[in-house]
Amino acid sequence: MFNKCLVGFGVLLIGATSCSVQKHLPEGTFLYNGASVKITRTPDNTVGIRTLRKSLQGITFPKKNRMILGYPYKVGIWYAMGEPKRRTGLKSWLKNWLGEPPELSSTLKLKSNEENMLAYVENRGHFKSAVSSSTTTKGYKMNVLYDVVLTRPYTIDSVRWTLDSSVISRDILTIDQKANLVKSNDQFNLENIKAEARRTDIELKTKGYYYFNPDYIKTYLDTSIGDHKANLYFSVRPQIPALAQVPQTIESVVLFPNYTLIYPPPDTSKTGLLEYKGIFIRDTVRRFKPSALVNSITYRPGSLYNLEVHNETLNRFIKMGAFRFVKSRYEPSGDSAGLSGLNVFYYLTPLKKKSLNAELGGFS
Repeated sequence: MFNKCLVGFGVLLIGATSCSVQKHLPEGTFLYNGASVKITRTPDNTVGIRTLRKSLQGITFPKKNRMILGYPYKVGIWYAMGEPKRRTGLKSWLKNWLGEPPELSSTLKLKSNEENMLAYVENRGHFKSAVSSSTTTKGYKMNVLYDVVLTRPYTIDSVRWTLDSSVISRDILTIDQKANLVKSNDQFNLENIKAEARRTDIELKTKGYYYFNPDYIKTYLDTSIGDHKANLYFSVRPQIPALAQVPQTIESVVLFPNYTLIYPPPDTSKTGLLEYKGIFIRDTVRRFKPSALVNSITYRPGSLYNLEVHNETLNRFIKMGAFRFVKSRYEPSGDSAGLSGLNVFYYLTPLKKKSLNAELGGFS
């Protein structure tokens, strides 16, 4: 009985709002009814297209309104509720909760969608593909068809680094290339190439290159070898900052175990600091033992900067369970004769002290 009532209510709701969508649409516009993608492969292309078609449909914009049996029921409710007098009233809340505004044909950006879809397939090696679009209308709805001509994808024939005799080039050569994310016979994929640049950056940051970043890695593709194969080359851009070309050495480590944003302590002077095993500590409250703090620091002056060591230090402070916030800051060392010195500062905000109360009572 309940199900019959629910179905009857749905039929009445649809009937009550069915005429409200078309008559409320702005003149000359249609309700966007979604996109479909047709992929035509070139004769030499034999790759599967089902997953690709689904991905291309997913990047089109806008998204069609939700429908039941082809009827945009939420749009119907949106129009049926009318224009609320107040933005914060019950009617306004019901309109936005039960309904949704229409996606109109005027919001379509066909050219942008074509460019995005073309970039998507070319980033996966389908160079010189083509994308076009067309629209059809039926009643008050508009459908879009994207026609993709998909070429045979390029595959990677070889992956190489072109390097000089600099220090950073020698360190790159020590990185394990067996873990390379781009390998021979792989289909070209721009995301994998970017991921390999990020992997190289992380590896260099374990070798002291604090100022290096993936944007300093240049990649280029040689497609002249034929048969839809290409050689991929990595190199370090020639004009990168001097600091990024050399590994950094830790000159000093300064620790602030009672840091607060309200009264931040000066961190440019070593006056009044306690030195313990080469680590400088500014602890005005004397709440923590120097040994407990210093043992959590994996750095020591004279060691190379290392991203893994840096993360290990932060994890140790967090696991102590005594600090609410833990952060670090690096700056070039003014005491260093060259470009390879770093000072590291650790700022620790303690948790509030906890108190324990107990009462003992009895009766007879």
